[in-house]
Amino acid sequence: MPSELSKIEPRPDWFAKSADRAGSAASLQPVALQCLAALSQSTRLEAFRLLASAGADGMGAGTIAKILETRHNTLSTHLSILQQSGLITSERNGRNVTYFATPGGLDALLLFLDRDCRGMMPSGEQ
Repeated sequence: MPSELSKIEPRPDWFAKSADRAGSAASLQPVALQCLAALSQSTRLEAFRLLASAGADGMGAGTIAKILETRHNTLSTHLSILQQSGLITSERNGRNVTYFATPGGLDALLLFLDRDCRGMMPSGEQ
């Protein structure tokens, strides 16, 4: 992977749990599956990490493509999948599109894993 990825600082403040996204395990499961599917591909995971580190400034598609050393048309497909999963959003300004990690985009996945998966483990294995 390109060296720029090793410089990414985690931004846990973007992924704080929010009460409005809380739901039952059954209602969270489809969203959790969609997030896991979107993040299960290495280019999409790295793109999401870049956008999470960019914070409110976001990042242009061209910049993402350059850092990830990915063709623009391939990256467009990856960003579309991340956007459909609710993990990122975009803002168009003329011909330029800036992408942003969705604040709280991981909440449903984290809640599902915490409540439904970790909660099922015997206490000594958590």
